[in-house]
Amino acid sequence: MSSTLKHAHASPSRKRRSQSSDSTQRLITLAQAVAAEPDTEDLSPTEERLIECVIRLVTQGLDRKILQALTTLESRHAHEAADCVTFWAEDAASTVELLMMPNASADADHAATPPNPVPGEATAFLIPIIFFTPPGSSLPLTVPFGHTLDALARSFRQHGLLGAAPSVVLFPGLYRLADLPDTWSERRRWLQILCAHVTRQTANPIPRASHDPEAEPEEATATTLRLRFLVGAVIRAGDEESTTPAGPLWDTDVPLFASDADQMAALTAWQETVTTLLARTMKAVSVWPGFPDLWSDALDAGLEWWNDVIIEQALATYCAQQGVTPDAVLADIRWNADATAWQGAFVTMADTGPSWLWVGWGDPADQRDALLAALRSLGIRRLALDEQGCED
Repeated sequence: MSSTLKHAHASPSRKRRSQSSDSTQRLITLAQAVAAEPDTEDLSPTEERLIECVIRLVTQGLDRKILQALTTLESRHAHEAADCVTFWAEDAASTVELLMMPNASADADHAATPPNPVPGEATAFLIPIIFFTPPGSSLPLTVPFGHTLDALARSFRQHGLLGAAPSVVLFPGLYRLADLPDTWSERRRWLQILCAHVTRQTANPIPRASHDPEAEPEEATATTLRLRFLVGAVIRAGDEESTTPAGPLWDTDVPLFASDADQMAALTAWQETVTTLLARTMKAVSVWPGFPDLWSDALDAGLEWWNDVIIEQALATYCAQQGVTPDAVLADIRWNADATAWQGAFVTMADTGPSWLWVGWGDPADQRDALLAALRSLGIRRLALDEQGCED
């Protein structure tokens, strides 16, 4: 008996190590097989196995296995296979299946047979928001529960960004970039927490937003800009054969920023509503919301927008203080290894302005090129570039 128990206890550990070492290779093999298949509308059995493998790794917090597979695929120039793995890792991080209770009638509590739960799906999204905080004012860490948060959720349907059946739920936190999950598994965990709170299930505490590590806005001598993100989810019922349309904003087959005048008008009206709702709780703080979008798309768009606003504001302030035009200013750009980002400052013969960072990720060379293009678009003609310490 004791021998059997000892064997049963030890074997799963060896099995887990073996499965863990094999999972990366399995992911590579499946991805390459999927990439070699002809394009079809339906998922092939091989791609379904790939999806199951990715979801399992993300759910177990084994992002490193996916990253190892991506590194190997890229080294083999199997870019299509790598893109396939990345796509399904993003999907696993931003979409979870759940069981939902159907809308009950008024006397459903007295029904002999309670309604059965139906399958549903939750998709995570972000809203980037820039806050202009004047001296003497502080930026709250959360949106107030109750009317304000509820009104924000209702605003999506109010302006036609959501269909009739789905619903939107939001975390109250105003999250810094550093607060947001930086792995697929952690993002999925946030989404699961959000869904658990909505369905009144036992859940981990709502993730907290944090203050900036630098001086608080009330200690600043000038207006301070802050980038924050609201985190939410679109929840809808529906099975594989008949899904409920989520609405124009969440239809991934239609580009969000299509040249659709009605869509843009709806987004603009939605922005105005969000600005009004948040401004009521922010006192002297000015609110500038960006467009909501699926998680990674909103994150990329929010950072691009933030970078543009930062250098525009910095240049406008510097030119006003020095009494010069942009073509008289030199942009000093250098790599900041500690921040792993490009750092810039505006310079004239008489003065060097405060430094700022171009926030982003990916290839530093791509970020550099985007920064230089943005500076030229603002009228900067003189550049000093120091790439020391940057490894492309």
